Amino acid sequence: MHNIRFIPENFGHCISALSVPQDWGRQFMHIEKLRNLGLTGKGVKVAIIDTGKYNHPDIDPPFAFHNFTTDNNENDNNGHSTHIAGIIAGRDDGIGVSGIAPGSSVLIAKALNDAGTCPMDCKWLINAIRWCDRMDVDIINMSLGSELELPEEFHKVIIRSNSIIIAASGNEGSSKINYPANWNGVISVGSCENTGECASYSNYGDNLTVVAPGSDIYSTWLGGTYKLESGTSMAAPMISGILALLIEHHRNNHEVINRNHAVETIKTLVDTETKIIDLNKFEGE
Repeated sequence: MHNIRFIPENFGHCISALSVPQDWGRQFMHIEKLRNLGLTGKGVKVAIIDTGKYNHPDIDPPFAFHNFTTDNNENDNNGHSTHIAGIIAGRDDGIGVSGIAPGSSVLIAKALNDAGTCPMDCKWLINAIRWCDRMDVDIINMSLGSELELPEEFHKVIIRSNSIIIAASGNEGSSKINYPANWNGVISVGSCENTGECASYSNYGDNLTVVAPGSDIYSTWLGGTYKLESGTSMAAPMISGILALLIEHHRNNHEVINRNHAVETIKTLVDTETKIIDLNKFEGE
């Protein structure tokens, strides 16, 4: 029986309280090029469709949340959603981790159960996206996927959504990108190492939009702790966070950034050969 699942690599490393890992992802992408403009993602709504509501002292509580699964609670009992949320919106307070867009408003849609899976009919995911639309979300992060093509109804809901939708490409090291990342209307994100090489596990292909740091990413975890995780699941929220900063920038200049504009903007910031993002290419002021 097949299920849609979250897609980190199958390894993670717990960090002791004395450990101080390098925040290599932010440095690698030159995120300070945007943060030095005073951008934090303020006023931008980012929805995380994942394993549930986080509870961590290093992330502001979610703006809104809803459980679409058959689990009897909305909480993240898996850890995956908590890790994603820290990458996007961890507080910039010099403690623990600092997210890419700490000023953004996070919404949580629990559409993966505590085991990190969702039935292949995608009803939980479909209902989650419709809820995001009702909540007027700017960005939807989906660090999840399936190697098998998913129902067309799910694709139609994505196409009709007004949100910018980000999805992980998958971790099979394959030239076929997972769904929904493989569909038109989705920004698909692969993973790279801190050496600048694309990660061996990261799926790639013609529909891959961008590659971002995804290996040994330090972020928030269950019980108020922190953990290193690897996978395209970790790379996708890097791009969600960057887009939150770019949306704030455009709004400050009284401009609108829609899905097509977001895709084209991201493409101007990537290396044409590797598709790795580099914010030194950003020319806004």
